[in-house]
Amino acid sequence: MILVNRLFCIALLLLSQAAEAQSPAALHWADSVLNSLTPDQRIAQLMVVRTSTVGKDGGGIFFDAQTDSLVKEYNIGAVCLFQGTSAQQVALLNRIQGMAQTPIMVTVDGEWGLGMRFNDVQNFPYQLTIGAVKDAETAYQVGKAIAAQCKRIGIHVNYAPVVDINNNPNNPVIGVRSFGEDKYKVGLFGSRIMQGLQDNGVMACAKHFPGHGDVDVDSHFDLPVINKTMAQLENLELYPFKEVFSKGIGSVMVAHLSIPAIDSTPNKPTSISYNNITNLMRGELGYKGLTFTDALEMQGVKKYYPDGEASVQSVIAGNDMLCLPGSVPVSITKIKQAITDGRLTWESVNEKCKRVLLAKYEYVVGNTGTIDATNLTEDLNKDVPLLRKLVAENALTVLAMADEYLPAPKQTSLTVQELDSLVGKVNKKKNTKSTITLKKATPPQLNEILYISIGGDKDDAFAEKMGEGTSIKNLALPYSDSDKWEMMGTPAGDSYLKIIKAKRVVVGLHGIGRAPKGNFGIPDKSIKLIKHLQELYPNMLLILFGNCYSAKNFCDSKNLVVCYEDDVVFQTAAADWLLGKFKAKGTLPVTVCDNFKYGSGLVIRNELPRENPIKLGLKGAEYMALQIDSIANDAIKQGATPGCVVTVLKGGKLAFQKAYGYQDYDSMIPITANTIYDLASVTKISATNISVMKLWEEGRLDLKKKISEYLPWLKGSNKENLIVENLLLHQAGMVSFIPFYREVTGKDGAPNAAWFASAQSSDYDVPVADALYMKNAWVDTMYSRIKTSAVVTNELKYVYSDNDFILMGDIVASITGMPLDQYVKKTFYVPLGMVTTGFKPFEHFANSEVAPSEKEKQFRRQLLHGYVHDPGAAMFGNVAGHAGLFSDGYDLAILYQMLLNGGSFGGKRYLKKETIDWFTSYHTPISRRGMGYDKPEKNNDVVDPSKAYPCACVSPLTYGHTGYTGTCVWVDPKYDLVYIFLSNRVTPDGGENLKLSKLNVRSNIQQAIYTAMQ
Repeated sequence: MILVNRLFCIALLLLSQAAEAQSPAALHWADSVLNSLTPDQRIAQLMVVRTSTVGKDGGGIFFDAQTDSLVKEYNIGAVCLFQGTSAQQVALLNRIQGMAQTPIMVTVDGEWGLGMRFNDVQNFPYQLTIGAVKDAETAYQVGKAIAAQCKRIGIHVNYAPVVDINNNPNNPVIGVRSFGEDKYKVGLFGSRIMQGLQDNGVMACAKHFPGHGDVDVDSHFDLPVINKTMAQLENLELYPFKEVFSKGIGSVMVAHLSIPAIDSTPNKPTSISYNNITNLMRGELGYKGLTFTDALEMQGVKKYYPDGEASVQSVIAGNDMLCLPGSVPVSITKIKQAITDGRLTWESVNEKCKRVLLAKYEYVVGNTGTIDATNLTEDLNKDVPLLRKLVAENALTVLAMADEYLPAPKQTSLTVQELDSLVGKVNKKKNTKSTITLKKATPPQLNEILYISIGGDKDDAFAEKMGEGTSIKNLALPYSDSDKWEMMGTPAGDSYLKIIKAKRVVVGLHGIGRAPKGNFGIPDKSIKLIKHLQELYPNMLLILFGNCYSAKNFCDSKNLVVCYEDDVVFQTAAADWLLGKFKAKGTLPVTVCDNFKYGSGLVIRNELPRENPIKLGLKGAEYMALQIDSIANDAIKQGATPGCVVTVLKGGKLAFQKAYGYQDYDSMIPITANTIYDLASVTKISATNISVMKLWEEGRLDLKKKISEYLPWLKGSNKENLIVENLLLHQAGMVSFIPFYREVTGKDGAPNAAWFASAQSSDYDVPVADALYMKNAWVDTMYSRIKTSAVVTNELKYVYSDNDFILMGDIVASITGMPLDQYVKKTFYVPLGMVTTGFKPFEHFANSEVAPSEKEKQFRRQLLHGYVHDPGAAMFGNVAGHAGLFSDGYDLAILYQMLLNGGSFGGKRYLKKETIDWFTSYHTPISRRGMGYDKPEKNNDVVDPSKAYPCACVSPLTYGHTGYTGTCVWVDPKYDLVYIFLSNRVTPDGGENLKLSKLNVRSNIQQAIYTAMQ
């Protein structure tokens, strides 16, 4: 069986303890209800019944009489909603909840919201579309909005998210339902959807365990087989399930799959396999939540276990809830017979029934009142358009862009007109199909854009929106218009197009199907025409409105954009992008072909223009590059760091940026220029200090005041009279740091179970590491420890202290009324277009995008990935004034170029030059410090160059900071230079690895840059 790593077992042990630690009220209610149920009703509590099906006309056929009978006679546990309108669902639920003896759990299969089922509700975007988005916060917001829909209509469980890894493009049943092929992204985005649901009172359900992604058979029609080893499953398919299990997901749905490595019984689906559910999921992985089978009416199980036997096998295997078991009376009879035969026990049935009742206490009890149908449809749809727009704009992916298309030309006098007002139609007479007659020989003036809509509507939203901002001619080629299709691609058709004389040609492909069958429903004639148009117009831009896998047909395209879905919102987003209203940020969530692999996409941020470094004054640029290569590669070879990124800006332009090595010493994930690093103490100047500068400039912060005037809780302490500016200068006399974690860890260094849990709750709401949450009350204790800590001296003395900046971060929060991370993001990062810079990357970015730090032996006892390395900052919830910020090199370069520019960037002013000059100057005779910034030693010109800091080359105007994890930023106004070095030298052994400093890696690279200017 699977070898689960020790740390994961510890986390899941805590999780199982938390799951079993039900409140006395919940246990009392569950026991009392259980005792009131008859034997048949206890079995029926495990049943999820279908309430409707789809009719021949596509509408819903409701089983009202049958559902009512099952509620009255058997007290069924749950129903699953499918077809119909929201009003029909409300009538159904109000009726059956009113007659139920025990509250009914209402479930729905709504992966992209209730629009997936109810025909009067709009869809949220597909999970594959969301998988193209960079920031997982978007997934959380979608989950939250879906929860609001469910709460409004009385639904308690949503069978979402899908955490199957989409690693088979021919999968007929998963496809757009998955977040993509990267296990880290699937795990993160699945967790965030789950948290969005459960934080707002709706149980999430991860599916389809143990992973339905790598199949080419639809389990609705037959039993798929996955021939993988346990090691392969452990490494890939099971990873996202571990992630959502560890984060406290309420339920999981089990797939109908044949996986011999888990259960070698012929034709035994995983949904009814004891080895899969009891041994693997509950035993090896320690999962203690609710389990649902996938629908037992599906042929993947029914084909081999008909007539109620699937229900029996499901309970024997260890499932709690049996989805769509067919005949409830037959299933109950069969299960009772299995008990009589000794294949099952009443103890097992009672255990499952109680688990169902405890879940009902948490999610159902108190949420079964009469549903008000007033404005129901409006309420269910209210959040959809805005979130569809958010996802559409953030998912849009530019796969290829050889020609400049942004922004499109401005409006000219010619507006959108019917093409047929300019040109004639094909002569429909026999044997004359290749000829056309023109109503006008030439258009009245030159068109800027010709838009050819293939498979779409001539009045689509893209053409309409483009017509507002540019001169566009729209040619619609719906598949039903045989005349135009017969003409296209012929010499006559080419003449037909050339008459328009457009400067640019844009082709939109519509009608792309969700499933791979029939090449996603794209007719061969469409592909042939697009290839012809690409030859006719070499700079043609092709936009795919639909499944990104369809891009496999156009892998050699010079200009290609994927929009993932096809409606007014996504078409409008494509036009807005082409008009330059936003920058493309999406990346492919799956691999399409060799040219377009997972993660492909031209992500355009606020631009740092690139230039030949020689033209920028780096005369020795070639030698500099060789030197940096040598220093970085040698550092990696000697184990100083597994990888790093070096960024150099000169004269406001990107002169050098290069990535080296891998995320860790065992990893196959290479470092890229976009790899996100823990900045450690670079947080002090990149978050806290720039916020202080802004507040000082606005007159909201007086550096000469006592800190207790901003933090009144310090009054009466030995910190009461400390002056703000002395905290910035590290001369307030506070101790360097306080090891907060030591008081809440045992002698062996493990987290004390009284203070930590592996599942988040209202009492344990401080994330310190993956599946490890600290009790909220300890934060107050930490502040108490700061308040009562010693002041080293009453004299001004330089003592570098994290506590100084913890308090400065709190001062920012006190003045602004919002946490530091929110204020600095709103004030600087978002308007600057910094997409990776921020706190808590574990909520936003997949582990594949973030370099890990220490494999901590004490306290958190795991490889820290996306969680701040500094334990104190972690215990403040990963947001603190002294540490917690993460970023890639490019975004950090934007921030410091803004400072070097005198406070402006991209035409917007963020700070005054006078503010920057004052804060970055020397401010004290007793140290080298600026106001918050580190600076060169004042005696660099007289000491041995090897002992100069940060190196002998820099001018006295230089300012910046270094970080414990192996980072630094230095800005030298004299040379118009920004130098950034990012690494994770603490991986995996933490602070014990001092090689980066001993080898002078950061300073030697800095010296190579300055040498190149000589």
